[in-house]
Amino acid sequence: MRVGRPPSCRCSRPRGEVTKLDDSIGETVAKAVAEAKNGDLLLLENVRFYKEEEKNDPAFAEKLAANADLYVNDAFGTAHRAHASTEGVTKYLKPSVAGFLLQKELDYLDGAVTTPKRPFAAIVGGSKVSSKITVIESLLNKVDKLIIGGGMVFTFYKARGYSVGSSLVEEEQLELATKLEALAKEKGVELLLPTDVVVADKFAPDANTQIVSADAIPDGWMVRAPARARLACQAARGAPAAPPFRMPDARLRLGSPCIRLFVIARSERTGL
Repeated sequence: MRVGRPPSCRCSRPRGEVTKLDDSIGETVAKAVAEAKNGDLLLLENVRFYKEEEKNDPAFAEKLAANADLYVNDAFGTAHRAHASTEGVTKYLKPSVAGFLLQKELDYLDGAVTTPKRPFAAIVGGSKVSSKITVIESLLNKVDKLIIGGGMVFTFYKARGYSVGSSLVEEEQLELATKLEALAKEKGVELLLPTDVVVADKFAPDANTQIVSADAIPDGWMVRAPARARLACQAARGAPAAPPFRMPDARLRLGSPCIRLFVIARSERTGL
């Protein structure tokens, strides 16, 4: 239900007809389901087009469930969100189960954390330190290196005494960032932040940009992305990641993809 409008629908060995519908709920969907034959595949509209989705609206979740007999969640990247199509719908469909891809991701993470290859690094991104505190504290008991990125890095920068320009900072979490760095040092974990960054003079597609050292961010400028991904994984053999590592600007959406490609390339060379 989250696929939206792909340029082409190439499904793995479809047994029947593949039909794209322009809705996810309602009479059109109900009619298509009723008329579908065994082996047919119905690709519904992207549920993010409905405001009720992210609100986890019970009525909307019930409508999503109305045309199904069971629920399979194979969207690892959104499984943590309590939205109508990920959490709400499970109240109306039994059984509700994990798909093969989701299970594969969970099995990998379980193995990576319980019996990691060392040195073991974790990459944590996101906008807020406060929303990742439990994750960070848990990882500090398991990893050799912890790489911080995304919007939360500004709070760590400011806690270190760096100027962050106009970048958003959780002022109330500066003490927490300092404590986390101290805890990492106490446990012998190397906590790494991007050493240089891409900055912009405004939050707009036509912004002027430049690469500067993380401790030399100009006043009035904001950080948009880490300039180098190599730092994140150069010494790691195992690296589970929790992105994002970039800002939502089409020209600068490079942080997470670069990290991902670096990890993939390194794994092919070293068996990460």
